[in-house]
Amino acid sequence: MFYDGTSRGRRHVGLATSADGRSFTRHPRNPLVLDAGAVDVQRVGGVWVMLRESGTGTLWSTSPDGLCWVDRGRLFGLSGASTDRFGQVTPHLQVVDGVPSAIWFGGASVVSWNRNRIAVAYPDGAPAPAGSGCTACVSAGLSCAAACQSALGATGGACGMPGSTDGSRCCACAPEGCERCIGASADCHAACVSAGAAGGWCATPGSTDGSRCCACW
Repeated sequence: MFYDGTSRGRRHVGLATSADGRSFTRHPRNPLVLDAGAVDVQRVGGVWVMLRESGTGTLWSTSPDGLCWVDRGRLFGLSGASTDRFGQVTPHLQVVDGVPSAIWFGGASVVSWNRNRIAVAYPDGAPAPAGSGCTACVSAGLSCAAACQSALGATGGACGMPGSTDGSRCCACAPEGCERCIGASADCHAACVSAGAAGGWCATPGSTDGSRCCACW
């Protein structure tokens, strides 16, 4: 278990180990990393990777054994949008089949860090799912496509202004392009969920082939 603790107003990272997952022993070399907090540690190949929050972006360190850490500095900075204007909080690395696929973090939209928004960053070259980022202006559990259909009678929609809280601007209400192959579902995301996937997006606009038009993950 990697954790952060506070000493005299400063946060440091420590390690504790357990044989049963209930009784833990703190490592004698603690703290392992100074002035770091809200960490997430994952094994990627033969390397341990630690992410940590900051007011300037997401920071990272690496270690061959989980004990000796090398500070790699800033992995990526602020987006320039209002969503993470004041920092990136509690980053988490998502690893799929041993490969980093995404980093989820809280975007600090206010200086007090008490109105954070869930955001995601993808590795360079990885496809980013469309239709996300507008949860602040739609009802809980709805996508922009569903919100456009229920409120405006449109045939579909997508997130037009990620991070917006203005319901008249955040969703772009227009067909997403896969309406002919999703059946009674509101959009590809809903179609993928009903098929047992975690979600999805319209990957082949205009297609009538249900196996191709929606990309499910």
